[in-house]
Amino acid sequence: MKKLFVIIATMACIAVLVWRFTCPALVRIRTSIFAGSTLVLVLNPIRSQSARNSAESLLEFLHTKDALGALKRFPLLDRHELEDSILNPPTHWTLDDVVAEPGGGLAFEYINATASHEDMGGYIWIHCIRNSQGIWTVSSFDRVF
Repeated sequence: MKKLFVIIATMACIAVLVWRFTCPALVRIRTSIFAGSTLVLVLNPIRSQSARNSAESLLEFLHTKDALGALKRFPLLDRHELEDSILNPPTHWTLDDVVAEPGGGLAFEYINATASHEDMGGYIWIHCIRNSQGIWTVSSFDRVF
C-alpha cells in the first residue's frame, strides 16, 4: 500500500512539474485584477524565447516607423493597422504578461509609452503563432493608447 502511494505521489509531482514547465510564465503575481499591476513575472527559462523575440522585433519596427520592414518580416499583419500604429510609435515598453492561447499560440502584453504620452499607460497585445516551418511569427497585434 505504501509503495502504491509513493508511486501515485511521484506521478502526480511529475505531472505538476511538466504542466508548470510547459507554461509560458512560471510565476505571475498581481496586486489587482488590472493589467499593469504585475509585481513579479518570471518567464519559463526552459521554453524557447523565439516567440518573445518575434514580439520584440515587431515593437522595434513600430519604434523605428518601418512599416515595410514589418510587413516583410510579418506578412500576416494588417497593413492599415500597422500604418496607424506607426503614427504614434512606442518609445519604450515593458513586458507585463504572457499567456498561452488556444491552438498553441502565445499572447504577449506590453505596457508602453509614446512620444505623446510619456507615462507608461498604453497597452500592446502581440499574438504569435508558429508558421508551417515551426518558426514563431507575429500573426496580429492590438493596441490601446
